[in-house]
Amino acid sequence: MISRVMQILQEQGYVDASNDKIILLGLQRTKAFIEDMIFAIVIGFFMGNAFAGVLFEISFSVNRMYTGGYHASSKKMCNIISKGNTIICLIVAFFCPINESILCIVTGSSAITIFRLSPIESENKMICDMERVIYRHRSIFIMVATIILSVMFIWIDMYLYSEILSLALFSVAFGLKVVKKERMS
Repeated sequence: MISRVMQILQEQGYVDASNDKIILLGLQRTKAFIEDMIFAIVIGFFMGNAFAGVLFEISFSVNRMYTGGYHASSKKMCNIISKGNTIICLIVAFFCPINESILCIVTGSSAITIFRLSPIESENKMICDMERVIYRHRSIFIMVATIILSVMFIWIDMYLYSEILSLALFSVAFGLKVVKKERMS
């Protein structure tokens, strides 16, 4: 499907040798996001709330986009880890109620980790100082927005959604810690 879209874009003059790799990467990432979103919706639906899957996937993806984090050794392993992360977080949110004190500790410790470690560069894509500042500001802004939304969900008695957002932040923070530990070894 991606090759067909690339062909159409080339025929229309939007893709040439100067930008083909960038466009291809963008299409691959878009396809991966759509697949992950559909997966999260299906898992959420079977657990009783498809919106919870959407909320988790958007929160995790947007936070992860600017913080960086763990990168698997292959596309297959990335898929396994990504899907496993979604399943585990949704199972915890639906079937392991977390009291407010623990939720605050999880959210707070995740926020501190993201604040201290983001952005973490990929070995495949190093970022310059200016990008590092931009990514850091964006990751902190998105993290704070996620926490505010989580608190709002508590205030309006939608505790499940607050848990979902906190678990998304925890997943991002966990990925940052894994990379930091690997780099220290």
